[in-house]
Amino acid sequence: MANRGECDFRPAMDAFYLCLGAVPLLAVLLALIVDVSWTGAGPAIAMPPALVFLAVLVLLLLSGLVLGTRYSLREAGLFVQFAFFSSVTIPYADITSVDIVNSVQASAALSRRRIRITWNDPSVPWERRRDISPRDEAGLLALLRQRVTPQAWRIEAGGMPS
Repeated sequence: MANRGECDFRPAMDAFYLCLGAVPLLAVLLALIVDVSWTGAGPAIAMPPALVFLAVLVLLLLSGLVLGTRYSLREAGLFVQFAFFSSVTIPYADITSVDIVNSVQASAALSRRRIRITWNDPSVPWERRRDISPRDEAGLLALLRQRVTPQAWRIEAGGMPS
């Protein structure tokens, strides 16, 4: 085993997720611009306070997702922090599967290409799983490969599904 110190990874973010937050924000900005430029030249577009509040809320939520999501390789296991929604430490010995998937399901991943970690948790009668999408996917996989048993790997050394 190589150095088992703590290693932090930031999430990758697809354009799809960026657009989820950018579209409402841009709509509000566009409405404000139209309201300012058309005032006096015709009917002004009134900006409902609820719409402004919603746009600010979406912006704060997205920034919280990006800034609050991280993946850490620690002594105790893989630590996954998903903003303020959830956090979990997955013991390396309990990991039963490491795979690459494409998904848009809600998870601690902000990209469609994800590393799916499946593990046994004695507190529940089913297998648990968590999807992550680190910016440095190859780096995380290389370090994780040193900590997880070879039987759990569903991907080859190059990072592609086997």
